[in-house]
Amino acid sequence: MPQIHVLGHRLEAKATPRGFEQRHGLLFVGALHEDNTPNAESLVWFIDEVWPHLQNQWSALSGTDIAFDIVGPCHAPSIWARRRPGIRLHGAVADLSPFFDQARVFIVPTRYAAGIPHKAHEAAARGVPMVVSRLIAQQLGWDQSLVSIADDSKDFASACIKLLSDHSEWTAKRSACLDRVAIDCSSRQFEEAMLAALGFSLNF
Repeated sequence: MPQIHVLGHRLEAKATPRGFEQRHGLLFVGALHEDNTPNAESLVWFIDEVWPHLQNQWSALSGTDIAFDIVGPCHAPSIWARRRPGIRLHGAVADLSPFFDQARVFIVPTRYAAGIPHKAHEAAARGVPMVVSRLIAQQLGWDQSLVSIADDSKDFASACIKLLSDHSEWTAKRSACLDRVAIDCSSRQFEEAMLAALGFSLNF
């Protein structure tokens, strides 16, 4: 029986500088080329099912509005049709750093997909705590100590509110994700996986 090796990718764990108090709102990064894609489907669900709960909870808690930034090429009509106050579509950008530096919470509400969730690894490497679907947590191999996990719309909203409002929870998740992605996406991990796939071992 043939062996299967997961190569993954390399990322440097390097958090953007702003702390909890200097950040605000939610961030999603991903290509939205068509309606019938995992990214577009997940955002339709998030905007339709999660966003109203999240807005209500945040308004009751803080008395302020919340912003949600969506970054990446967007040609999906379903997403453009859901523009509303607080939801900002930025399209493709040359540099994601300013968005990772201003967001307090990153979301990955993906409900069907295959492969390795690069967007989650990148957010973790930039030091932005995440709320993710159970599918994404399973693909990462991460648990609740690293990311907030939810599938139900109300639970997903509540998990976002927790990270948006709880400084200690946010700091703990940020630190844990940075430590984990430094291992999972390290050069050594990448080289070991590549050599294992080729039938070699790394000895140093």
